Amino acid sequence: MHSVEARSGAVCQVARWKPVQAATTAPKAPVKTRETASPRFHQALAAHQAAAPAQRVDPGIAEAGERQTKAMRELSRLAFPEPPLTEGQPPSRTPMSSATARPAPPTPPPCDGRGPGGRA
Repeated sequence: MHSVEARSGAVCQVARWKPVQAATTAPKAPVKTRETASPRFHQALAAHQAAAPAQRVDPGIAEAGERQTKAMRELSRLAFPEPPLTEGQPPSRTPMSSATARPAPPTPPPCDGRGPGGRA
């Protein structure tokens, strides 16, 4: 505890904050997982899953999502068209064609053992 004097002259006791050390040892008891849970847990889980209503998706929302995906793919094809194929060339299966790919960065010069600025 640390004493602090307030503006009114009253002395307040304030606890100092101390960082908590992380545990460095393994837990003493085995960790419970769904696989190691009790049979009663499995019964309760099965009852809950049977009673919980199935998630329903509004058909209008699903259709709107499909329309939006279709429109985005069409815009992507317009913005990034595939180059025309030449005879005997298989179609590109990579997400970025070679026409739009960036060139590789230049290779740095070999190291001669000297540090920055040419110092040894």
